[in-house]
Amino acid sequence: MKKKIETGIDGLEEYIFDEIETDQKISDFVDYVHQFYGKDGIYAEEFFPPNGATTPEIMLAVTLMQRLPIKSHFSGDSMDREIVRDIIAQARLAEIIFNKKKEKTEGGTKINWKNYTKDLDIPDNWDDTSYGNDALPSYMSDKINEYHAYHIWIDSHDAEERKANSEDIYGLHDELAPRFHVVLCYGNPENVYSSDDFDSIVQWIKDNPKTPEQIEETKEYI
Repeated sequence: MKKKIETGIDGLEEYIFDEIETDQKISDFVDYVHQFYGKDGIYAEEFFPPNGATTPEIMLAVTLMQRLPIKSHFSGDSMDREIVRDIIAQARLAEIIFNKKKEKTEGGTKINWKNYTKDLDIPDNWDDTSYGNDALPSYMSDKINEYHAYHIWIDSHDAEERKANSEDIYGLHDELAPRFHVVLCYGNPENVYSSDDFDSIVQWIKDNPKTPEQIEETKEYI
C-alpha cells in the first residue's frame, strides 16, 4: 500500500512511500531522529541550521535509507540515525546546487543573463544561445546557418563581477579578461577575436566571414 506525504523540499512537493514505513518501530525511529536533528534537537543547529530537519525530510530519508543496497535490515540504532542524517544533508546540498543552476537560467530569480547584455544593442540576426550551465551568456551570430555563425561569449558590464569572472573562468588574478570573446563555434575553446568594445566585435564578424576550412571545422564540433 502506498501513501503520499508532503516533503517540504523545493521541487519535490510530495513523495509516495510504502505504508509499511508507518509501523510503530519506524514511527519511534522517526521520533528518535527528530530528537537529534529535528527542531530543537541536540544537533539541529550544528547540522541543519537554523531550525533543524523537518519531519517530512526525516520520513523521506528513512524511506530512502531502507532502499539502500548496503542496508540488509533496519535496526533503528545510532548508525541508522547517522545514515538518515547524511541523506538529508545530501538532499539539501543537491537542492542548493539545483537552485544555483536554476538561478543562471533566463527565468532565474537572482542571476539573469539579460543583466549581462542589457547595455548592448544585440544584432537582430543573432541567436541567444545562453545556457544555465555555462559560465557566461552567449550568442550565435547567424540564426539561419549555424555552420557560418561565430559564437560570442559576453561577460558582465559590472566591473566587480567581471573581476570575479576573470579569476574564476580565465585564471587571471591581476587583470580583467576582455569582456567579449569570439570563438569558431560552441565547444571550440580557441578565441579568434576578443575585445572590450562590442561594436568592434560586431564589425569584425561582418568583415571576417568564415572560410570554407573554418566551416568544415565547425561541422566537426556541432
